[in-house]
Amino acid sequence: MRLVTFEAPGQMGALSGFLQDDERVVAFGGADGVKEVMAAGRVPGPSGGTWPLADVRLLAPIPEPGTIYAIGLNYADHIAEMGGTAPEQPVVFVKVSGCVAPPGGPIVCPEVVHRLDYEGEMVIVMGDRGEIGGYCVA
Repeated sequence: MRLVTFEAPGQMGALSGFLQDDERVVAFGGADGVKEVMAAGRVPGPSGGTWPLADVRLLAPIPEPGTIYAIGLNYADHIAEMGGTAPEQPVVFVKVSGCVAPPGGPIVCPEVVHRLDYEGEMVIVMGDRGEIGGYCVA
């Protein structure tokens, strides 16, 4: 299931929902709904409107996340693309919450950054009780 945070025509503020059949967005909550769903481990039923995907503006799924832990050079194609060799230990780094961008949104590169790697394909969310959920980000 693809969870989304979005702005819809005629609605005030951000909403959360899920993508249905890759064509429609179905609302189930307010701006923090995706975060609440991940904490609860279940998606509530529809409680708002539905809109064609083309009519909404997608936002970052979790607009203000906590610490984001990432692992670099963790698959062969990426290592080859970077011209390197596989590390003996995982390369772990963190990202600040301001690094999250909406689909198609701007990627901001601060002046102090001389090398920017801006790709991301998958997110694994670990809850406060240790449960893990994987979500693909497109």
